[in-house]
Amino acid sequence: MSEGEFGKFNFSGVHIDINRNRTECDVIATSLHELTHQILASSSSIGMLDFLLMNIYEVEKDIKLRDKIKQLYERVSKSSIKVQESTAVLIELLMLKSIDEKTYFSTLQMYDAGQIYMKEYGFEKLKFLLRIVKPESQDSETFRLNIANNIRNIAIKSMNIDLYETNPLDGKYMKCLDSNIDKYNANYRFKKVIQYIESNPQNIIFELTDKKIDDLFYINKLPVCSNFDWNKFIVWANNMICKSLGIKDVNEYINFVEQISVEEQLCSISAYNSSNVFKTKILNSEEEIKSSWTPDDIMYIQFENSYYRYILVNLDNKTQLLFFNKFALSNLAKEVKLLFMDRNHYDLNILKCPKLTQFDTFVDIGNMDSYARDFIKKENVVDYYIKKVNTNFGIIFFRGDFNTVFFLMYPLANIGILISKDFSDLILQASWWQDFIPEEKMEYFCKFIVAKE
Repeated sequence: MSEGEFGKFNFSGVHIDINRNRTECDVIATSLHELTHQILASSSSIGMLDFLLMNIYEVEKDIKLRDKIKQLYERVSKSSIKVQESTAVLIELLMLKSIDEKTYFSTLQMYDAGQIYMKEYGFEKLKFLLRIVKPESQDSETFRLNIANNIRNIAIKSMNIDLYETNPLDGKYMKCLDSNIDKYNANYRFKKVIQYIESNPQNIIFELTDKKIDDLFYINKLPVCSNFDWNKFIVWANNMICKSLGIKDVNEYINFVEQISVEEQLCSISAYNSSNVFKTKILNSEEEIKSSWTPDDIMYIQFENSYYRYILVNLDNKTQLLFFNKFALSNLAKEVKLLFMDRNHYDLNILKCPKLTQFDTFVDIGNMDSYARDFIKKENVVDYYIKKVNTNFGIIFFRGDFNTVFFLMYPLANIGILISKDFSDLILQASWWQDFIPEEKMEYFCKFIVAKE
């Protein structure tokens, strides 16, 4: 095992790489690591600002606007990245120590061997917490959970700073990240509290209440803000960022993830295949399209800002051909092997072009948060099918109206929780699968979506 990306947390949720997470322990550890990022982001002002800026940069096309946002995003992210990553690694390791010591030691060794998490992200400052001897009054699981919860709460308070008196676009805010670090720099705030804990009797970590955590900040002359208020953040971000830039409201870029149960968190996780990386070639004319595609290609269709965006994927050459000409829909769609869309564009695609319902279509659900589950229920699905990909991951398919199948790559361990919680009225059905998707189409689907063992 080597240091690298095992999962990711972005605007569409938490995603786990099906290739790098080879054991059940890997899946659990990576899930917990990425969920920690999600919790820190959604529980703090600097976390949500970081998340908002990242998503504006991902969505907007204007180059000047993107450059401006990128500078601010990189600086904001830099001011909290050590809190985010070191906390996520600590919680991941504490959990592994409870369930599988062999995996715990190999994972710790991986982090020790690398420089990124230890040095750049500052995890070495938290390693002493792994060596603390548990008090006799606590069992091992309670002991580690106690440490994890307290460090996570310290991280949240470090990142929950008073943004509401600042204007992040006027340049002064970025200077404050360096000149007024006790108030605005989350990394500094977190480091000061952790240093205080390490230099004092170590049983302090077991005795922390919310008020005592506040006291640790006050002792170190660090301001403490009230709990993160999403509505207050929206008003501030809309006024200071979105209106100033002339872009859409905050809600168009991010959703607020409220505190949810562990069950809900597990259900929201999806998976992805990191081995399917395609180079992109942009086609500008109908002649280029005609000469570049083959009937074996797979087609993606999206509708964005009044125009269609088409991607033909050539599996043999690992190339995706990007173009905007409607020639694709009228002349190619009936001949390509598979038609794909994503959930966020599906309703708009059907509304703008009803004849898409004539084609066999796969719709990528993207994740399984509450919005996705509501979307699936709206589509009147009646049954589902599960195709195992490897030991730890599978694809869950829901059959919808017309010729549409909704799918999601998913950790197998969580499928039972998902079905019993939200889709217990659906029938596990295999017969429609063979009828709807001939073996030839299944072959192309697997080549595109599924990693080889």
